[in-house]
This record gives sequence, C-alpha cells and structure tokens, in this order.
Amino acid sequence: MWCGFPLADTSDDPRTVPGGLFANAENGSSIGFVDDVCDGTVTVTLTGGPRAVARIVVSPPDFAPDRRPFVSLADGLADRVRRAEVRSPAYLADARQTALEVRDLFERILETMGNINVDVQNETVGSPLPVPEELTGVVLGLTENGRRRHRRFVALEVLEDLLREQPDLIGRVVREPVPAERGFDARMPVAMRGADAAALHLTRRQYDLLVAWARSLRVDTEAGS
Repeated sequence: MWCGFPLADTSDDPRTVPGGLFANAENGSSIGFVDDVCDGTVTVTLTGGPRAVARIVVSPPDFAPDRRPFVSLADGLADRVRRAEVRSPAYLADARQTALEVRDLFERILETMGNINVDVQNETVGSPLPVPEELTGVVLGLTENGRRRHRRFVALEVLEDLLREQPDLIGRVVREPVPAERGFDARMPVAMRGADAAALHLTRRQYDLLVAWARSLRVDTEAGS
C-alpha cells in the first residue's frame, strides 16, 4: 500500500481487501508500510559512529509460530503446478504416501483449530453454526467441540471408518473451492475468511485429493455396507 493512498470510500477496490489492516494516518491515507501493518524499520546509531537502517517484513503473519496453516504457501504452489496429479489412479495407488499427505492436512487443521476462537468467529460471519447447549466448565462450546472432533481425526483410522460409513461426508461438510460460492455456511473450514473476503476453502488440489482418497477407501467394499 503506497504512501498517501486514500483509504476512504474504497470498499469496492480489491487493493483494500480485507479492510482494517492498513496503518493509516488520521486523514484516512496510508502511511506507506510495505506489508500492511506487518512491517517496519529499525534504526541503529552508534555514539559517534555510523547510522544503519533496516526494514523488517513479516509474511506470512508470524502470530503463531508453533501452528501451521492448513493452506500453506507450498499448498498454493502445488495447486498451480501439480493439481491434476491427485486425480490420477496411479497417484492414489501409493496408499501409504496418500494417507501421510491426508494426515498432515488434518494435523494442520487441528493446529489451526487450536489457534482460533470459533465461537467469536461464528458470530462475526452471521452464526452459520448453532451454538451448543452450555455445559459446566465449558465456556466456548463451539471451540471445544471443534478441537475435540479434529483431535480424533488425526488418528487416521477414525477418519477412515467415518468415511466408509458416510461416503458422501466430504461433499456435505467440506466447502468446495468454487469461486461463485462466497457466502458463509456450516461447511468446513467454518467461520474463516479468505484473502478475497469470501468464505475460506481448501485448494482445489487438497479438495480433490480428499474426495479421491475417501472414494478409494470404499473400493472392494460390499454395496450397502
């Protein structure tokens, strides 16, 4: 955001999305930080000596260094150049490697769940999830329920059994990365906003891998079982 960019009356300008991230002066103009408010300068001056200036830039945001995002920079790049590989039977034939990739995704999902307040986020986006009945000692019901469930899914055998019992589960509860679908609802990831201000979703590669992997779990399974 260049110095002096007017922030007022720019709600339709994609360069200002998402809003509220700009370091701005009282007159409503950007003060010119390189990466919204995630950068700055450090100046060191030695008494009687030289003066040095360095710029610090944090990207991606370094707010939780012990938690990995479930859509990483690597995921975004893989989606650009290796999207089609997960649709190949040959890729899924390596069941061990595919399972490791799915487990890594759900481990990162759990780490993300441990970093957000689902109850507050749910209210922010219009409450797509019903608030559970209050339980003694549980202040944030949605947050606790989400963390408990995703903790179980890291044990991949639990997730495999669930998908065998409900083969349409991925399609019902995971948001497909369709650009036209911008609204928030109860599909996962729930109550989270992407960079385009629409509901957050997995990459197309991640979603297609999940669908194909879930389908492979029912190969050679007796119909109706």
